[in-house]
Amino acid sequence: MEKVSDISLHVLTSDDFDDVMQLMRRTFYAREVVTNVVGCSDDVMDAMTTAVIQNDLENGVCFGLRDLKTKKLIAVKICSILTRDTHHPLEPVKPETFKQKAILAVAQSVPPPESLFDDPNIEKILYGRFSNVDPDYTRRGLSNILHEACERAGIEKGCQVFYSQVGDKALLGNMINKGCHVLQSTKINEISLDGQPVIPKSDSSDFSISALVKILIPGTYKFKSSL
Repeated sequence: MEKVSDISLHVLTSDDFDDVMQLMRRTFYAREVVTNVVGCSDDVMDAMTTAVIQNDLENGVCFGLRDLKTKKLIAVKICSILTRDTHHPLEPVKPETFKQKAILAVAQSVPPPESLFDDPNIEKILYGRFSNVDPDYTRRGLSNILHEACERAGIEKGCQVFYSQVGDKALLGNMINKGCHVLQSTKINEISLDGQPVIPKSDSSDFSISALVKILIPGTYKFKSSL
């Protein structure tokens, strides 16, 4: 575990793109539950995340932490702002391989962020896409610092609710402690694609994907659980 004497919080921009992707490739893909369960490679994930991250780094609601001594980017949280006019800032990457399609099938097994627009009061959604802390810098509350910064920025930009999908049980508990509610959870080993399970039936692992929502501006959204 690295010793951090001082860290710097800053809004991520396109200038940070290479460092963000380096951190994602070095640690996120290897630890992210859904990626591992489905068995996606770094190349598959790069194809599905690069364009989205490039676009999001210009929206003012993505944050990073650097070790001031080493200048190393040690943690990031990537968020999107969704509106009624542009549910997704970019057209979704068209999946080509079974594993790419499987990742999307898992994501689509729970209510998507745009489902929150069914509430006529919702105009903007802060969508938490990716959160990653370098393993050498964990257990310091860095993810909490990033999440709070993203929420503050989202509120300043008029986002009424926060939405995210979580596959890690520990992260799920942490997000619930932050005030998030579970819209719906789906067991990954029960999800099929074109009649074929997205993970082998022999895999009895109890992994689930959960859709979470948190009200950022009181009185703008009435939580409805699908559980």
